[in-house]
Amino acid sequence: CVLPLLAISEDEKPKKETKGAKERAEALALISQGKAEEARALLRKVIKGNSEDCEARVLLGRCHQELGDLESAAKQFKKAVEGSEEKQPEAAGRLAEIYAATGRHAEAVKLAEETLKDDAGAMNARIALATVQMETGKGDDAEKTLAWFEEYIEKAPTLDGMSYFTLGRGLWMLAL
Repeated sequence: CVLPLLAISEDEKPKKETKGAKERAEALALISQGKAEEARALLRKVIKGNSEDCEARVLLGRCHQELGDLESAAKQFKKAVEGSEEKQPEAAGRLAEIYAATGRHAEAVKLAEETLKDDAGAMNARIALATVQMETGKGDDAEKTLAWFEEYIEKAPTLDGMSYFTLGRGLWMLAL
């Protein structure tokens, strides 16, 4: 089972100042206020104006996820991953989590491992991998996968609110 993923810090901001940046920031604020339905409507308009806006797709996927529509969330995360020349570790990690939550273990493991190869700090991918490991009786492997969270927190990096939330999920899973 995958925990809800939308604890969002107000200070999170879109990475790029591009067309739609203001709307993405507004949508992020709406999500953080628990207004995923309103954010979803706004993000659909952004994507209608620019179907290649990967950041808007990731946010739209998060809205769908919050609203319990994992199929639509997976579609948006997949489009973000496939539609960008740049790596999309957040989208890939969230997609891997959906695969893990819906029993698509082989796909979850493959995507999580590929994502972690490119970005060892992809927390959602690490949680997806550990989830599958635990669900398939590989608790020792899950413990190794999650030990990264303890090592990471010892370094005391500065993180945004969402990263702290995801980090806490990983540490919680390790304690199980």
